[in-house]
Amino acid sequence: MNVPTNSTMRRIYIDSDVFLNTWFREMHKWTPVFHYAERILEKIIDCTFFLIISDLTLEELSKKIPLPVSRVKSEYFSEYERRQKLKVVEVTRDVSDEASRLPTHHADAIHALVARRENALLVTRNIRHYRNVARILKLRVLRPEELT
Repeated sequence: MNVPTNSTMRRIYIDSDVFLNTWFREMHKWTPVFHYAERILEKIIDCTFFLIISDLTLEELSKKIPLPVSRVKSEYFSEYERRQKLKVVEVTRDVSDEASRLPTHHADAIHALVARRENALLVTRNIRHYRNVARILKLRVLRPEELT
């Protein structure tokens, strides 16, 4: 798929937890964190952001819902695809190998590397998981509420 070259659209890589916040209407303490995630997803449709995920994201979501990866993609991401606001990146062996050398969970390292390679901002609720690796990769990481 061609990625839009519109420079006004910011590229964001969204971690699985942000989608889960929305889909499960999650709260943190007394804060409805799903509202922040919903706003970001709306802003993708409104051309503020361009969404980037990886096949790892789809696999993680598939385990949590549970649905096959193909159904997760078709049922939850079809609107973004139709509007050409989505890029799904395949995690290659070299990304996985590089991730294994970073000081965080392997999956989190993969997400961070894909975001960096795609020149995207990483959006996650789990900032502390990414603190060290973001510093090493010089990657900007924000919570959804910091982006909206």
